[in-house]
Amino acid sequence: MIAILKMVGQACNIDCSYCYERRKPDQAGALDADQVQLFLKQLGTRNVHCILHGGEPLLLGKRRMATVLEVLRDSPNAASVAIQTNAVRLDEGWLQLFDRYCPDLTWGVSFDGVGRQAKYRIGYDGKQTDEATLAGIRLLGSTGHSFGLICVVTSAHVGGGREFMETVRHFEGLASVKLLPCYDQDVSVRPRATASGKLMQLYAGDRDGRGDRPGWTISPADYAEFVEDAQDTWISSGAWRRFSLEPTASIASNLSGLEGTYTDYSLTKDGQVLTLYPGGRVAGHDRAHEFIVNETTTDRIGELLDAQLAQADADWAPFLEECRSCSVWAGCRGSELFMRKVMRDAGLSNEFCDARRTIVSSVEQLLSGSQR
Repeated sequence: MIAILKMVGQACNIDCSYCYERRKPDQAGALDADQVQLFLKQLGTRNVHCILHGGEPLLLGKRRMATVLEVLRDSPNAASVAIQTNAVRLDEGWLQLFDRYCPDLTWGVSFDGVGRQAKYRIGYDGKQTDEATLAGIRLLGSTGHSFGLICVVTSAHVGGGREFMETVRHFEGLASVKLLPCYDQDVSVRPRATASGKLMQLYAGDRDGRGDRPGWTISPADYAEFVEDAQDTWISSGAWRRFSLEPTASIASNLSGLEGTYTDYSLTKDGQVLTLYPGGRVAGHDRAHEFIVNETTTDRIGELLDAQLAQADADWAPFLEECRSCSVWAGCRGSELFMRKVMRDAGLSNEFCDARRTIVSSVEQLLSGSQR
């Protein structure tokens, strides 16, 4: 199972426009070693893949992070540890700390590209943060650390799949790239004001006829085009020899009789994810349970997990019944439950599924060509 550890709740050193953490009720505070240890103990003998998350996990500070890493290192059921960071605060001291306590750490960096593609990753001063993140990426590569990138594909990326891939394909140490669609079709409320007021300005000025939906939202068709273009460049440039690309790699694994590792294209569904918040509060998938429904404390974690698995199975049933008869089920695997609900409620289920068929079909063609 996957455990998302919200190291500092919602706290972050930058102010991304599309951040779904900021749309939750306040999650102040920070996790400590005792809370993490109790959480893992309550999970018993289950193998747990832990992700240090936020907000920005490096805001926890080196001293407190070291105590958490000791717990993870010594826990018999912590099968792996990963981190998702914006890399703005990354320095050699952080690298030394993680190398000491967690040498097998999987590094993940949030990076949407440079220039116009990074317009929604802003600081509290209203300025883009792409150059600061690039400095962290270069530090990882120059010190021999491999890392993956997560790109949130927004309206700023429309038509820019090749441009993005040209930006990242030469990064030293790059092991994987994941293209995550920003489907905020369910967001119709004005976000909170920020110190700079930049977020409110972006929300008000970038909607482009989208009604109350924020301007950073991308359509399924535009996302599919972005993935296909990035995928083409990944193949034609030979970058596929050096790093993997998602969702392409998971779809290819599915079609080859293996199992994809990207949960949006795998049989690992929402019921198999738990999120630990400061204070020992536990919820399900950090995106699916935006307002912490099913919130509980760690002494009831077994009860929560059983109930969540049962509820997820029930909620998935009508979707999966339709999915299993779809021509691309073998590669698609039906997406994630929260995403299916968002698209259904927005009246975009057909567009969503059409886009996934387009992406899966493009990977089928790649595999067919490689066999020939």
